Amino acid sequence: MGRFGWVYFGAGLLAVLTARPYAGSWNDGSRLATVECLVDQHTWAIDDSIYVVPSKAARLPYGENTLAAQNGTLDKLLIDGRFYSDKSPVPACLMAGVYQIWRWAGGPSAAERPDWFARLLTWVFATVPYLLAVVGITWITRHVAVPTPWDVVLTASFAFGSLALPYAQHVNNHVLLLAAAVGVCEAYLRPGPLTIRRAAWLGLLVGFGYTIDLGAGPPLAVAVTGLVLWRSREPGGSLWIRVLAYVAATIPFIALHHALTYAIAGTIGPANAQPAYLDWPGSPFTGPNMTGGWNHPSLAKASLYALDLLFGKKGFLLFSPPLLLAFLVLPWLLTRPHPERPVLVAMTVWALATWLLYAATSRNLSGSNLSIRWFVPLLAPGYLVLAVLARDVPSWRRDIAVLAASGFVLTGELVWRGPWYGRIPTLYWPVVALMLIAWGVVVAQRLRRRNRSR
Repeated sequence: MGRFGWVYFGAGLLAVLTARPYAGSWNDGSRLATVECLVDQHTWAIDDSIYVVPSKAARLPYGENTLAAQNGTLDKLLIDGRFYSDKSPVPACLMAGVYQIWRWAGGPSAAERPDWFARLLTWVFATVPYLLAVVGITWITRHVAVPTPWDVVLTASFAFGSLALPYAQHVNNHVLLLAAAVGVCEAYLRPGPLTIRRAAWLGLLVGFGYTIDLGAGPPLAVAVTGLVLWRSREPGGSLWIRVLAYVAATIPFIALHHALTYAIAGTIGPANAQPAYLDWPGSPFTGPNMTGGWNHPSLAKASLYALDLLFGKKGFLLFSPPLLLAFLVLPWLLTRPHPERPVLVAMTVWALATWLLYAATSRNLSGSNLSIRWFVPLLAPGYLVLAVLARDVPSWRRDIAVLAASGFVLTGELVWRGPWYGRIPTLYWPVVALMLIAWGVVVAQRLRRRNRSR
């Protein structure tokens, strides 16, 4: 592990210890309900889950989330008279596989020990992806040739100063897709030609990513497909064999997702974008609260909402401060010739498409959670931008340090609050204000030095 050993150890220890032994929201309660019912009741319907029936849910250790404790999860769809989770089915199948092994090994059921059940699945499907993403960022800094100690600074900032660690505390799709996105960047940047094996690995990551989030997954698939086609022109093998390996690895996941969605909901598209399935007594996701369609009164209001997603009270860029610098320098980096430009272009297209898609089809700032949960996977391209900047522009490294330090302070409270905290953290605005002041001082000093050198 070398110089990164303390980062890996600290990240692993914090992720394991802070994993919560309960469903903290409707979101993860809905996922856990599907896993419980698939294994213990052999059905996709979640009507009888401990996370759905109010009398059962009220006895669960939900922590401070009184809405979940009183009502059970409301992230559900009413299809042919029965309730189903509104979450993507393929990750639920993988989680059910782990839970089934647990049951075969003699482990108690979810109804008997909901704390063990929740913590087991959180460790496997949130902690492990988070740790894989941390290691992946280390490898990205090596592939980019970030100098010492800035490779460690970037890895530590990602591990302890971004939204990655808070979202490792409960099962959720966002930390899963983050791990896949980091894996895509790492695989593409790995030295050497694009081999058939590496093309297939990219296909597996993209196919799985597609099934995780139907907002961010398909744009990722389009962006990476363009990358593979671009890279497959390299000498050392047939273009079509590489592309075929990539497609062959991608298709099974995509086909499985749509087959399961059709079997459950009778639709090829996202089941949770069907208004009829959300039209049940007490549903909180009707009308403008529903994600998946245009609900803005005007284009101007939609534009303001899009900016709010990035810079507002839950602004994604402000909750992971180093991303502010990545956002500002990205246009400049995209115009410069360097080896990473193709992947930066592709990941920028993905990030823009994800941002605009959610800006157009939502109005609820991703619900009751820290920042904008949909954008957590976009940490991957953000830290890739920072890696290229740290290598190529030494004068901006102090900016990275200031923003990373701000992220460390803020993330301490975010981990304490947990990802499903629906209010503005106490330290949020003070940290943002002090960060902007300190960053302004660094920029002013750089400008004075530049003027003196002329």
